[in-house]
Amino acid sequence: ATVGALIFNARGEVLMIQTHKWSNKWGIPGGKIKPNEPSEDALRREVLEETGLKLREIHFELVQACIEPPEFYKKAHFLLLNYTATAEGTAVQLNDEAEAYRWLTIDEAAKLDLNGPTRVLLDYVRSHPHR
Repeated sequence: ATVGALIFNARGEVLMIQTHKWSNKWGIPGGKIKPNEPSEDALRREVLEETGLKLREIHFELVQACIEPPEFYKKAHFLLLNYTATAEGTAVQLNDEAEAYRWLTIDEAAKLDLNGPTRVLLDYVRSHPHR
């Protein structure tokens, strides 16, 4: 089981990160849930580790079964718990899991070369606006 979030800033832009783990495609920060760790705690921890950002206004959006995604760097079977959240600030400090980041409008983000699960989440959020 993993968690990830489409993160908004105060201007309504979303954070996209480019990572070698997903064939250098763009995606969202997130990662595995540790044993006995609540999913929202895992999300806060993973986002802080990967971007240096603290989250507020976390909302669950959807779950995706992701079986051996072709763009992932190794064979894996994920159950992806996808959220939206708002970042406290915009100063991103990437760890070694990502090569680049961008704050973009959601429509600009949709034009990037996204990994499959991020495309699903982005399309879902675009078609279910609640901001």
